[in-house]
Amino acid sequence: MKTAILYVGNDLQGSGTNVTTIATLSTQLKSLGYEVHAVSRKRNKVIRLLDMMWSVVAYRRQVDYVLIDTYSTWNFYYAVAVANLCRLFRLPYIPILHGGNLPSRLKNNRFLSYKLFNGAKTNVCPSHYLLEAFKKEGYTNLT
Repeated sequence: MKTAILYVGNDLQGSGTNVTTIATLSTQLKSLGYEVHAVSRKRNKVIRLLDMMWSVVAYRRQVDYVLIDTYSTWNFYYAVAVANLCRLFRLPYIPILHGGNLPSRLKNNRFLSYKLFNGAKTNVCPSHYLLEAFKKEGYTNLT
């Protein structure tokens, strides 16, 4: 049986947008045999958040993991909301960390950061900079 993943992030494709991590990583995961459901392509921020959260509810019994693209800007709050819903459904989630300002979030939003990152199965740090910043703040569930 294939491992099924819900990948939550800004999947905004088309003219005038850059190729995002969700677009490239989803394709790579599918090529490795994973079943991947990627959301959200909604341009409106409020509708995108609702789509992300609805997707967790809709796929909660069909997926094994939720990957969450996590940035330091407004998307940080999307990640917090999605992670809270994942915890409610006891669905393992994995934040994929992006953005050089996440270390500031760790210090300025300690409670939300702790809930988001400490509750994760693991936190994927694609850069040594983020890995060291998270270690410095006491996080050990890092990949």
